Amino acid sequence: MAKIVLLNVHIVEKLTKNNLKKVLIISPNWIGDSIMAEPLFSHLKKEYDSHITILCPKFLLEIFEHMNSVDSILTHNFKSGKLELKERFLYGKRLENNYTTCILLTNSLKSAIIPFIAKIPLRIGYDNEIRKFLLTNPKKKANKASSHILSYLNLVKESFNKCNDKPKLKLNKFHQRDITKNSVIVSICPGGDYGQAKRWPAENFNSLLKKLIKYVDKVQILGSEKDISSSNKIMKNLETEKKIENYVGKTSISQVITLIANSNFIITNDTGLMHIASALNIQTISIFGSTSPIANPPLADNSIILRKKINCSPCFKSTCDYGHYNCIKSISIDDVLSQLGKISCLKITH
Repeated sequence: MAKIVLLNVHIVEKLTKNNLKKVLIISPNWIGDSIMAEPLFSHLKKEYDSHITILCPKFLLEIFEHMNSVDSILTHNFKSGKLELKERFLYGKRLENNYTTCILLTNSLKSAIIPFIAKIPLRIGYDNEIRKFLLTNPKKKANKASSHILSYLNLVKESFNKCNDKPKLKLNKFHQRDITKNSVIVSICPGGDYGQAKRWPAENFNSLLKKLIKYVDKVQILGSEKDISSSNKIMKNLETEKKIENYVGKTSISQVITLIANSNFIITNDTGLMHIASALNIQTISIFGSTSPIANPPLADNSIILRKKINCSPCFKSTCDYGHYNCIKSISIDDVLSQLGKISCLKITH
């Protein structure tokens, strides 16, 4: 492998149309975080007319394909938690001299290797994990409880303290809404890759569906392969119910976008699918546990947030230090049902 020489960084303080002409974005590694980056892309396109290329994990490709401001997409298969220095070095060499600026929306040291090796003149990101020496414009680490949208925007303009632009996903001709007049289609999103502290119990979703199917025309259960075990518990004693379609582990991201777009509303944990719904302006009832809706709420019109005030929440942890998970478990089925009429005009008897 060629020797890597660390040169003195040159900090470029002012961003211009010239140095933001061709921008490489190192994407987040989560669906929700990726969607919350969309206002940044729109800002770069509107203010600087930037050509925007996204470098993302392969499984996120279809998310960025649904963003109007994204011009091109590169994918990678780097493994989470692995340095893979040789592979990153070679990837960086392939990108050499192609971009004027790189903006890193990730926090890891290893994610800064590729733009450094690619000799991208301006490299902007938060100085987490002692990676400051790989960046030309390191920024102070963002507050964990702050909005992801503002955190991303502040990488290019520090004066952002409010953003009126919501993330948006585009629909193509294959995603046209086909809701039958007067029908009610509900999507249920019971996943939460981050951990148990973000997942409302599967047994609660099961009990909720038994009441909900009396008042709707169709229920769609959505999620990834990681949610199959949970969805099986949700479907217990409901396997023959014709109104319920279990799509968990059976769809691509693009297909999930279509299913959510054709929903009247969704009931969801704090997941990436919640943010997909928001970017499509689909009403949500969002259930929060260990995370904060102040930082990253659902932004669709008339959406409702369910959260219990527990002294130890938000802790932003994937598992409960005390083992009780009261922040998520104390939200009852009736808590959800009582909110349903506010967004769907359903009259539900508890």
